[in-house]
Amino acid sequence: MLEAEGDAQAPLAKAWTKESPSGFYLPVDPFEIAMNLGIQVFTGRGLSLEISGMLKKEAGFRRWTDLLSPEEQDAEEVYANHFAAELLMPRHIVLDRIGDSNVAALALDFGVSGDAMRFRLEHLDQR
Repeated sequence: MLEAEGDAQAPLAKAWTKESPSGFYLPVDPFEIAMNLGIQVFTGRGLSLEISGMLKKEAGFRRWTDLLSPEEQDAEEVYANHFAAELLMPRHIVLDRIGDSNVAALALDFGVSGDAMRFRLEHLDQR
Protein backbone atom coordinates (compact mmCIF):
# COMPACT_ATOMS: atom_id res chain seq x y z
CA MET A 1 0.00 0.00 0.00
CA LEU A 2 2.89 2.29 -0.83
CA GLU A 3 0.76 4.61 -2.97
CA ALA A 4 -1.47 5.54 -0.03
CA GLU A 5 1.51 6.12 2.26
CA GLY A 6 3.22 8.29 -0.33
CA ASP A 7 0.05 10.29 -0.84
CA ALA A 8 -0.28 10.89 2.91
CA GLN A 9 3.29 12.15 3.26
CA ALA A 10 2.68 15.27 1.14
CA PRO A 11 -0.12 16.80 3.26
CA LEU A 12 1.69 15.72 6.41
CA ALA A 13 4.87 17.53 5.35
CA LYS A 14 3.00 20.56 4.03
CA ALA A 15 0.40 21.09 6.71
CA TRP A 16 1.75 19.60 9.95
CA THR A 17 4.40 22.06 10.97
CA LYS A 18 4.62 21.24 14.65
CA GLU A 19 7.96 19.91 15.75
CA SER A 20 9.16 19.28 19.25
CA PRO A 21 12.75 19.59 20.47
CA SER A 22 13.03 15.81 20.18
CA GLY A 23 11.58 15.73 16.65
CA PHE A 24 8.10 15.34 15.25
CA TYR A 25 5.29 16.48 17.57
CA LEU A 26 2.72 13.84 18.44
CA PRO A 27 -0.12 13.22 18.24
CA VAL A 28 -0.75 14.42 14.69
CA ASP A 29 -3.96 16.47 14.49
CA PRO A 30 -5.79 15.63 11.24
CA PHE A 31 -8.26 18.48 11.82
CA GLU A 32 -5.43 21.01 11.90
CA ILE A 33 -3.88 19.49 8.78
CA ALA A 34 -7.22 19.70 6.96
CA MET A 35 -7.75 23.32 8.00
CA ASN A 36 -4.19 24.24 6.98
CA LEU A 37 -4.93 22.76 3.56
CA GLY A 38 -8.21 24.66 3.26
CA ILE A 39 -10.35 21.54 3.67
CA GLN A 40 -13.64 22.08 5.43
CA VAL A 41 -14.10 19.77 8.42
CA PHE A 42 -17.43 18.76 9.90
CA THR A 43 -17.97 16.68 12.98
CA GLY A 44 -20.64 14.04 12.77
CA ARG A 45 -23.32 13.60 15.33
CA GLY A 46 -25.33 10.45 15.45
CA LEU A 47 -22.71 8.26 13.79
CA SER A 48 -22.32 4.78 15.16
CA LEU A 49 -19.45 4.11 17.53
CA GLU A 50 -17.82 1.82 14.94
CA ILE A 51 -17.16 4.79 12.63
CA SER A 52 -13.95 6.62 13.48
CA GLY A 53 -13.96 8.90 10.45
CA MET A 54 -15.49 9.45 7.07
CA LEU A 55 -14.54 11.21 3.86
CA LYS A 56 -17.25 12.29 1.47
CA LYS A 57 -16.29 12.49 -2.19
CA GLU A 58 -17.90 14.92 -4.58
CA ALA A 59 -20.01 13.32 -7.29
CA GLY A 60 -17.97 12.31 -10.31
CA PHE A 61 -14.61 12.27 -8.53
CA ARG A 62 -12.74 9.02 -9.10
CA ARG A 63 -9.29 7.94 -8.04
CA TRP A 64 -7.67 5.15 -10.01
CA THR A 65 -6.19 2.34 -7.97
CA ASP A 66 -5.36 -1.26 -8.73
CA LEU A 67 -4.99 -2.32 -5.11
CA LEU A 68 -6.86 -5.30 -3.79
CA SER A 69 -6.82 -6.43 -0.21
CA PRO A 70 -6.51 -10.06 0.81
CA GLU A 71 -9.85 -9.68 2.59
CA GLU A 72 -11.43 -8.53 -0.70
CA GLN A 73 -12.46 -5.23 0.82
CA ASP A 74 -13.27 -2.28 -1.36
CA ALA A 75 -10.00 -0.92 -2.78
CA GLU A 76 -10.91 2.65 -1.83
CA GLU A 77 -11.53 1.61 1.78
CA VAL A 78 -8.15 -0.16 1.90
CA TYR A 79 -6.47 2.92 0.42
CA ALA A 80 -8.19 5.20 2.96
CA ASN A 81 -7.11 2.99 5.88
CA HIS A 82 -3.47 3.01 4.78
CA PHE A 83 -3.53 6.75 4.06
CA ALA A 84 -4.92 7.44 7.54
CA ALA A 85 -2.38 5.11 9.13
CA GLU A 86 0.52 6.98 7.52
CA LEU A 87 -0.96 10.38 8.31
CA LEU A 88 -1.55 9.65 11.99
CA MET A 89 1.30 7.16 12.55
CA PRO A 90 4.11 8.09 10.15
CA ARG A 91 6.18 5.03 9.25
CA HIS A 92 9.56 6.53 10.12
CA ILE A 93 8.43 7.64 13.58
CA VAL A 94 6.73 4.34 14.41
CA LEU A 95 9.85 2.45 13.30
CA ASP A 96 12.02 4.71 15.47
CA ARG A 97 9.87 4.00 18.53
CA ILE A 98 8.85 0.41 17.96
CA GLY A 99 11.57 -1.14 20.12
CA ASP A 100 11.02 1.19 23.06
CA SER A 101 7.30 0.71 23.66
CA ASN A 102 4.45 -1.74 23.67
CA VAL A 103 1.29 -1.36 21.58
CA ALA A 104 -0.63 0.46 24.33
CA ALA A 105 2.16 2.98 24.92
CA LEU A 106 2.59 3.60 21.19
CA ALA A 107 -1.16 4.07 20.77
CA LEU A 108 -1.17 6.62 23.58
CA ASP A 109 1.80 8.52 22.10
CA PHE A 110 0.21 8.68 18.65
CA GLY A 111 -3.29 9.41 19.96
CA VAL A 112 -4.87 6.40 18.26
CA SER A 113 -6.70 3.30 19.42
CA GLY A 114 -4.90 0.10 20.25
CA ASP A 115 -6.60 -1.51 17.25
CA ALA A 116 -5.31 1.23 14.93
CA MET A 117 -1.76 0.82 16.26
CA ARG A 118 -1.92 -2.97 15.89
CA PHE A 119 -3.10 -2.51 12.28
CA ARG A 120 -0.18 -0.16 11.63
CA LEU A 121 2.38 -2.48 13.18
CA GLU A 122 1.03 -5.48 11.26
CA HIS A 123 1.35 -3.63 7.95
CA LEU A 124 4.75 -1.97 8.45
CA ASP A 125 6.61 -5.03 7.22
CA GLN A 126 4.82 -5.02 3.86
CA ARG A 127 7.15 -2.49 2.28
